[in-house]
Amino acid sequence: MNPTDDVMKNVLNDPSGMKSMLGSFSLSWIIVAGLFGIIGMAYFMYGKKSLRYVFLICGIVLMVYPYFVTRTLYMVIVGVVVSAVPFVVKI
Repeated sequence: MNPTDDVMKNVLNDPSGMKSMLGSFSLSWIIVAGLFGIIGMAYFMYGKKSLRYVFLICGIVLMVYPYFVTRTLYMVIVGVVVSAVPFVVKI
């Protein structure tokens, strides 16, 4: 069987094509991952510019951790906690 046959079966079963494009990720997961990625980028740029290493490290963590967390609820919990760390830890 040709690999393109499997792709065509998926597209034919889902006329919108969204399921095959998103894979196993939900739209809410993608939105939350993008939101925390943007926050992480802002933290990283601020930490790099002002030499505040807590913001720098938290920014890197916020940009990378969505690749390892597959549940949206867990991603929100971890994102909120990591986002609050620079305001709690004063180094």
